[in-house]
Amino acid sequence: MAIRRFREHAAQQNWFAVVVDVGIVVLGVFLGIQASNWNTARIERGEVRAYQNQIVDDLVANEQELAERLHYYRQVRAHALAAMDALEGHGPLGEAFLVNSYQATQVSPIRMERSAYDEMIASGMAKSFADPAVRRRLSSYYAGTDRLEAGTIFSTGYRDRIRREMLHAVQQRLRERCSDVIATSRDGLETITLPTRCSLDLPPALIARAAADLGEIPDLKEELARHIADLDVKVSRFGRWLQVARETRGSLERMERS
Repeated sequence: MAIRRFREHAAQQNWFAVVVDVGIVVLGVFLGIQASNWNTARIERGEVRAYQNQIVDDLVANEQELAERLHYYRQVRAHALAAMDALEGHGPLGEAFLVNSYQATQVSPIRMERSAYDEMIASGMAKSFADPAVRRRLSSYYAGTDRLEAGTIFSTGYRDRIRREMLHAVQQRLRERCSDVIATSRDGLETITLPTRCSLDLPPALIARAAADLGEIPDLKEELARHIADLDVKVSRFGRWLQVARETRGSLERMERS
């Protein structure tokens, strides 16, 4: 209809009416574009807020994972230190020495949650997310988690040495009675810890023989010392990264409140 009026006014050489018709069309197009842009921006803000909430949830899960691993490796380190005390002559080479030597070899690789962040990057929404400082903090955090995960996979030669040299009957009993304790919370989250107490209930002669065999392994103290140093690094990194995760989550939550 607008086009028909435009043609009629042009045919009548009513140029004022033509200008008005053109202005109405341009204004309609402009308002349509603005409405579309506003709606697109509104949808984008909603998507950004959804990603922000999901990333905060992931960070909370990562904090729980880091706190759990920190506790776990502190337990492993305590067993390693107790085994070292026995090797240095500060305690008997008996059942406790066997338990401590074996539990010092335990590992629990960490898996950090990052699905929401990766999905946001893949969707191209990263530039619309937060301010540049928060984006840099998130990028640095997730790059660091990759290095952290890779570091937990590494284990020293002490683990292989103990599990190669310790009598099979003793290792079997240790796996039966001293393996990881897995608990599930009401939220469905699993936590992994080492048992606080562990009794092998094996014949004393077998205990004495197995402990003596370990005590006679050449350079075992040196390998254990290297292993303790690696555990020190893991405990330090878990503690530090737990703080980084909390600070990163805090920056997102402050942005949401502002």
